[in-house]
Amino acid sequence: MANFNSIHIFAFGDVQIISKDKNATKKYSELTKAKAVVDKIYALKPVEYAGLEDYHAINIFSDMFADFQPKGLEGQTRVKGFRVKYKDIDTKAINALVAELLA
Repeated sequence: MANFNSIHIFAFGDVQIISKDKNATKKYSELTKAKAVVDKIYALKPVEYAGLEDYHAINIFSDMFADFQPKGLEGQTRVKGFRVKYKDIDTKAINALVAELLA
């Protein structure tokens, strides 16, 4: 398992990892492993989130959960996000992203 405390994937284009030994931020566009993680987390969404793919941030907390925070819709109340259990996420995809972020 990859060693990290949290990963933050921001819609504005940055991906940040915070670990015990190292913190790093890279551009989403420079990473080849980030999209797979986003897609896998979104695939675990509750039924009521079908069609709502734009996110403000996705926060992944090691061994706990991933938190998907949708973008607010203009003129409407912000849509509540959802969480998925860490054990349900594809950890191979997360480990690949962690390796890429810390390289």
